[in-house]
Amino acid sequence: MTGICGVWRFDGQSGAAPACDRIGRALAIYGPDRAGSWADGPIALGCRLARLLPEDRYDRQPLISDDGRIVLVADVRLDNRSELAEALDLASGDLAQMADADLLLRTWLAWGPAAIDRLIGEFAFAVWDGDAQRLTLVRDFIGCRPLFYHQGDGWIGFASMVKGLHALPEVPIAADKTTLQRYLALLPMQGAGSFYESIRRVEPGHFVEIAADGRVNAVRWYRPPPLLPDLADPSPYIAEVREIFERAVAARLRATGAISCTLSGGLDSAAVTATAAIQLAAAGRRLKAYTHTPMLGVPLQTPPNRFPNEGVLAARLAADHPNIDHVMVDSAARSIGDDLDQRYYYNEIPALNLCNELWVSEINKLAGGQRGNVLLTGAMGNLTISNEGKHGLNSLFYGGRLLA
Repeated sequence: MTGICGVWRFDGQSGAAPACDRIGRALAIYGPDRAGSWADGPIALGCRLARLLPEDRYDRQPLISDDGRIVLVADVRLDNRSELAEALDLASGDLAQMADADLLLRTWLAWGPAAIDRLIGEFAFAVWDGDAQRLTLVRDFIGCRPLFYHQGDGWIGFASMVKGLHALPEVPIAADKTTLQRYLALLPMQGAGSFYESIRRVEPGHFVEIAADGRVNAVRWYRPPPLLPDLADPSPYIAEVREIFERAVAARLRATGAISCTLSGGLDSAAVTATAAIQLAAAGRRLKAYTHTPMLGVPLQTPPNRFPNEGVLAARLAADHPNIDHVMVDSAARSIGDDLDQRYYYNEIPALNLCNELWVSEINKLAGGQRGNVLLTGAMGNLTISNEGKHGLNSLFYGGRLLA
């Protein structure tokens, strides 16, 4: 990820630039490739860039419009670059030398906040409009890229990660108990609260507008599409889902490094892995697939209708694709919780399942040997490909309505 940050003093006092620089230094672990900043009196924006995409070598954030009115910093990966370029009437040669942040600025200049609906990908970005004296913070609809803010006495600051805001002495460090309670109940995060007291998050699918008088207005920009009618023959839906799924996987193969994936014995990662393998094979490229398996010699329970070793099914899928290099990961040299502090420092999210955290951490380390590598994971598959509707039970339980 790329770290972005900013500070705006509503009282017109100076000091925004030093505070923004302090936040930026705290975010340096997320963006080691380039540091950039911009300041104009009471407002300052900063960026700590991580070059993960081929076009990132052209990224020179913060970006400023030709008339100086708009300034943008962004943590962004756009998966519909060609569609946006066509709508903007950009030549293919120009697009090839534009970072995703440059393309994002062009879309904002063309359509303003209405541009958000045109974006497909992962993004968290901030736009300063000097003429309107307005700061806008935007986040993608799933919430893949983080963005937090804190409103103090006469000022507001934002950062990709909370540790950036905590770098300022006036921001208190304490846990938000309500958010932790919901998290322990396995409920999805709702509202603008974060795990930290007095620090709010830009909710997924929202943008936050901040005015010169300190007013903060959160607007939901994403609305899920309407449900489609049932068909006696679902074949058209199946064909469309496959086409969209293949486009989604293809978009994630844009990288400066190697492509790898997690591969379990389930439906979600298997669908991603098979699709990626087919697409990479057409380009003469290979795919490394990681599967977590039990340690050798450990006795396994075999409950009815379950299989304790997913490696068997994963190996069968990998064998069907000659360009897959299959790696079994048993984490034998690891202990549960041995890197918990390190993972918490980087992710800032409490761990719930320490057993899964162990193998996830191990695969991440193996796949992340080179910056720019892409690890396909099949995230959110339990809510899409293999959704059984069980997640609703947690919400009913938490609300005291389980019998409903």
